[in-house]
Formats: sequence, structure tokens, C-alpha cells
Amino acid sequence: MRRVVLMLATTVFGYGLAIGDVLDAHAVVSDASPVAAPAPPAPPPPFDPGGRCPTNPAYPARTEVIVLEPSSLGYGSIQYPRTPLPPHTVALTFDDGPWPGERGDQRVFDILEERCIQAVFFHVGTMIENRPELVHEAIRRGHGVASHSWSHPMNLSRWSDEAGQAQIYRGFVSLNSAAAPGVAEPFFRFPGLDDNPRLRAWLDREGIIVVGAEADADDWKQISAAEVHRRAVANLEATNGGTLILHQIHPRTVEALPGLLDDLNRRGYRFVRISARPTQPAPLTTPPQSAR
Repeated sequence: MRRVVLMLATTVFGYGLAIGDVLDAHAVVSDASPVAAPAPPAPPPPFDPGGRCPTNPAYPARTEVIVLEPSSLGYGSIQYPRTPLPPHTVALTFDDGPWPGERGDQRVFDILEERCIQAVFFHVGTMIENRPELVHEAIRRGHGVASHSWSHPMNLSRWSDEAGQAQIYRGFVSLNSAAAPGVAEPFFRFPGLDDNPRLRAWLDREGIIVVGAEADADDWKQISAAEVHRRAVANLEATNGGTLILHQIHPRTVEALPGLLDDLNRRGYRFVRISARPTQPAPLTTPPQSAR
């Protein structure tokens, strides 16, 4: 992958040099007439939600996509710089699936689709192996899919570099096998947000963006659906929005989700989906040295 990225960077750099040569030559020929400075690029048009959601007019018909630039620092103010989202905006993310039960991915897909909302699902490799069709279904419904490791170890920061890289790489192999080539987001979320600087630096060299969060709902704890709802809202209010971690593998989360979304919508929160640049290469198609 690094060779591909370097080739792309070299091509862009060479093209930039060629443009510079042409401009310099033009400046010499027309030395008597100063060359006007190029006009600044036009700002992007405002997001057009495309009307109201046909199945729930309280929501816009489309979810805006917010592009995350490559970053060696990661995103998510729980431990990294804040995700660059506008205030009072929520990027929904779901961890630990695909989950095969009725109160899992399929029900979450339906709840989101009823409100015309797209999210990003951070999948675990061992779960993908059991239900790859749920990865396909997430993509078909317009959601992003990303990696959450191969087997969800809760102490990945304490693994050796070689073992940690192999664990992460195997998760991406599973994800890329289930998704069409180049479709999976080049995002990785550490299980339990338990990282270390060496693995983060390796992921950055491989073109992978580490995604944390601004808020969670503690839905992995033994709490009620009502408490999941309350904590999610309280944490988002404290951070004025941001990336939210949920887990579709817990029935309490699925039970809380409709009311949580409707409550946030009534409070004026806007839902967005985070993504990477469309030119980003497919994540981790080349194994680390330890896996070759």
C-alpha cells in the first residue's frame, strides 16, 4: 500500500512541478504585464438535504457526509483531537458486529432507514466470518463499514508490535473480503479505545485513520435502555455533539435507539456520516512484515 501511496504522491508532485514551469515561463514572456493572482477556490455549496425523509418527515431525506482528512493523531476528543464536525452534530457509529440476532444489525438498519440516517459500522473480523452478508447489507443501505480488529482484544496496547499489527491486519483482511474492493472505509477503532503510539504510527503509515469518539452511551454496561438513552444525550450535550459510539450487539441499545434518535432530533442535532477521501486506497491490502 505504501508503494501505491508513494506512487500517487510522486505523480501529483511531478504534475505540480510541470504547472510551476509553465507559469514561470509565462511570467518571463509577459514580464511587462503582471500576472493576476489566481482567484481563491469557490466555497463548497451548502449541504442540500434533498427535502424531507419520506418515511419520517421530521428528518432530512439525506445524511451529509463529512470527510475526515488523514491524520497521524486520530480523531475523537475522548483521547485524540476533536472530530471536525459542526457544533450540535452527531456522527453515529456502531461497534462489535455484525450481530446475527433479530435485535441486532437488521433491526438497527431498519431504525436508521426509517429516519434516512446513515452511520459507520466498525466490524470485528470473527463476527464478519459468521455473517458476511450483514456487511453487504450495511453497504447496500448506504452505511460505511470499517474495522474494529480481528477478535476484539481489550489489551491491544500491551501486545508486541508484530502481534498487534497481525491482529489489526487480519481484521482488515476479513472486512475487505466481505466488502467490495475499495468500499470499506480506511478507519480503525481500537477495542476499548486501548491504543499505543507505535500502533497508531503504523496505521498512519498504512493510510488508516484512527477513529475514537467524543461521546459514548455506556451501553456495554448492564444498564437499562432508558439509561443508555439518558447517558448518550447527557454526554453529547456535554461535548456539543461529535462522534457517538453505540453497540448494536446489545438488546438495550437497539431498544433505546428509536427514542434516542428522535430525542436528539427534537433537540436540534443534525446527523452526519463520517467518511474518508474517495481517492483513499483500500485499507491494508498489503500485509505487515510480521504476516508476510
